[in-house]
Amino acid sequence: MELLIGGGLLAGLSLARSEVLSLLTRSQRLALNRLLAPHALAIQPVQSAALAAVWRGDGPHAAGMAEAMLAFSATPQEYITQLGEHLLALPQLLEPFAASPTFDHLHRSMRPPWRADADADADGGTLWLEAIGHRTVSLLLESISQIRSLSAIGSKQLAADVTYIDNILSGGLGLPQDDRLVQLARLLTASAEELPALLASGEVTSVLSATLRRLRATNGGGGPAADAGGDQGA
Repeated sequence: MELLIGGGLLAGLSLARSEVLSLLTRSQRLALNRLLAPHALAIQPVQSAALAAVWRGDGPHAAGMAEAMLAFSATPQEYITQLGEHLLALPQLLEPFAASPTFDHLHRSMRPPWRADADADADGGTLWLEAIGHRTVSLLLESISQIRSLSAIGSKQLAADVTYIDNILSGGLGLPQDDRLVQLARLLTASAEELPALLASGEVTSVLSATLRRLRATNGGGGPAADAGGDQGA
């Protein structure tokens, strides 16, 4: 009889623990999505008509700026600097929760790939920053993959935007450099002559290669340009 009572108690405790962990995971996912919401909003302009003109290289100032854009470095656009501001604000947003006993136990399914299959060897703040940073990059690349036309000037501008956010993540927040951003910037800055060999070399991920393979065509500026489309994995 005591064994039955003890067994029932253990089963009840096990079920309660499972339910608590499930609730914690759902709560973490909700919090993560809420923290990502401003980032998704900041990225939306990538698909706007105004930026579509920038990517095509036929914006309102394109005629006067084309030569200068190709000769000098482009500066990050407003949408990407706003995204950078949101990212840099994350440590302050997360700080009030650092003392929570569950803060260090971010579920594996929400961690970036390099953390998902290993025991957490970082504090909770780092785990959350890495998770948000990784998912923000995925959102950005998904939006970039939907760009329909990209000129030489547009490629240079997009490379500046991508490099800026890479610097924010690695330099501003101290996170591991995201190879997806590094490879994308390399693709965007490759010349029309270099791009086919780079895509065929296997040095860039298959997802990015598929997304930007159509950039083999050339535009009058001498850089990569064409319709770009494809799916971007998280």
